[in-house]
Amino acid sequence: SCAPRAKAVGLCFLAMVVLGTGATIFQKFQAISMYEYPIFLNLYGAVVQVPLFFAYIVPVLVFGTSITKEQRAIPKHHFAKLGLLDTLAMTMQILSAIKLPGIFLVLVSQSTIPIQLVLSGNLVGTRYGFNHHVSAAIIFVGIIVIIGREFWFEEETSGACVALDLENPFQCNNETNKLDCITYGQSLVESAPLDESTGACAWVENARVGNQSGIWSLVLLVSCIPAALSSMYKGILLRDKILNIDPIFLSGWVGLFRLCFTLLILVPSGFLFDVSPLDIPANLLDGLNCYVDVGSLGEELACGPLWMNLYFCCSAIFGVLTLFMIKTQPAWSEHAMALIVLLSAFCFMLPFVPGGTYLYVEDFFIFVTVLIGCIVFYCCVDVDMNSLTEEQDTLESFDNEEECSQYLLLDEGDGVSI
Repeated sequence: SCAPRAKAVGLCFLAMVVLGTGATIFQKFQAISMYEYPIFLNLYGAVVQVPLFFAYIVPVLVFGTSITKEQRAIPKHHFAKLGLLDTLAMTMQILSAIKLPGIFLVLVSQSTIPIQLVLSGNLVGTRYGFNHHVSAAIIFVGIIVIIGREFWFEEETSGACVALDLENPFQCNNETNKLDCITYGQSLVESAPLDESTGACAWVENARVGNQSGIWSLVLLVSCIPAALSSMYKGILLRDKILNIDPIFLSGWVGLFRLCFTLLILVPSGFLFDVSPLDIPANLLDGLNCYVDVGSLGEELACGPLWMNLYFCCSAIFGVLTLFMIKTQPAWSEHAMALIVLLSAFCFMLPFVPGGTYLYVEDFFIFVTVLIGCIVFYCCVDVDMNSLTEEQDTLESFDNEEECSQYLLLDEGDGVSI
């Protein structure tokens, strides 16, 4: 049957906002609960998506018609390039999520906007309006200020929690008071004396420590370059009216190559967290044991499997919906991204949300400025509600499926494949 496209677009828009916001929040939650195993997190995301997508692709290739011969004939090196770009972007983003507060993940990742504006303008000749350039400039300057402040300012505290186990140097970083620090990983008994020398972590009084957020913010900024290239490349493939490529077919092949490249960079990514090549198998096994058991001990979010699975489900479905919207109604996808950024940033500003951070007055104004720039950029694209309503009336006027299909093939969106 010929379902009204306006209704489908509206439902996809709402689903994008909910799932995109969830994916952003759950990415930080899973990083907190599995902070000792970032390599496992990265590999898990690459492994699980392949059978999920190919569970759709294989039956459609055998029994369906939506994946055409033209799509199957696409040279696989195109998918390999996208897989490499996604691997680089996702690896750096997952590793950064371990060290950065949630609000940093939301706003610094918006560096994709000015980067994509420059790349698409120079590589494919995309033209942007004045509002796009102004908002992109605001975003870029704001993010540079955020990262610069993290590099140049040290945080003076009453104390700092440091790990005694050099094999897991990051395990104590999230503890902010002495009691939580020295009892990390231990069963807390109120009547028992607290012995600082027997715990996994030690409390250093009157510490003055450099803030590592600057380095990892820079890593997250660099990850936006392959992410922007990947997004631009996927947009070109999806808007090809001759190929009319199925978004899930594209996601499946890109995911397969991402898995291959993720396996190749396990060793280099391990060095970032002091995991030697010989220790990688043991680290992956420990991560798997943590995943199937109860998660990490001593953290505010101890249920690793829940947050990992929620993040993966939201991220996978959100990715497919994004490709679908880029193919059919790119303006609506931009507006969905504006709401996702706004809602995610608001959540991480709440004091009771894990992964949030205390904002000084100057930090708050900088973050709000970047946030406004993102919303203005995403909302610069006009959405013609009247055209959607008229199209819905046109579709409902057809008497049979053949007339509707012919109309959709002539339409700018080249039809919809779900």
